[in-house]
Amino acid sequence: MRRALIGNVSCMTEHAVTVVVEALRRFEKRDADAVAARFAPGGVFIDPHYPPPTGPAIIGREAIRDAVAAMFGFIQQPGFAVRHTFEGVDNPVAAVEVDTHHVLADGSTVDLPQVFVGEIDSDGLLVRLQSYTPHPPAV
Repeated sequence: MRRALIGNVSCMTEHAVTVVVEALRRFEKRDADAVAARFAPGGVFIDPHYPPPTGPAIIGREAIRDAVAAMFGFIQQPGFAVRHTFEGVDNPVAAVEVDTHHVLADGSTVDLPQVFVGEIDSDGLLVRLQSYTPHPPAV
């Protein structure tokens, strides 16, 4: 954690990059409860790989947990290799570029670059995490 002094106000926040990467690592461990616990109670997860009616915007810890758990029915072994990170200087925002490599339940693989942009609150919880991909997901 870092302590930031803003004017005469001191606030405590975790590094946003650390929080985003930790959420991805929890996904790699296939732990939907742990992924959801990284979000604020009203947090939002936006990912084009979650089609309606579930997504692409999933709101709230319980809905995020359920959506992530359902995704594990399709993904046997998730994988994210972090390529680059960026963290805002005066705000709790991070961008994490990854090479995604997922082994699906049928043995096929998905390989694509993704960027996750996250924003955390003063408790170090994700209030928003959004995935950006170079193309829309296959329907």
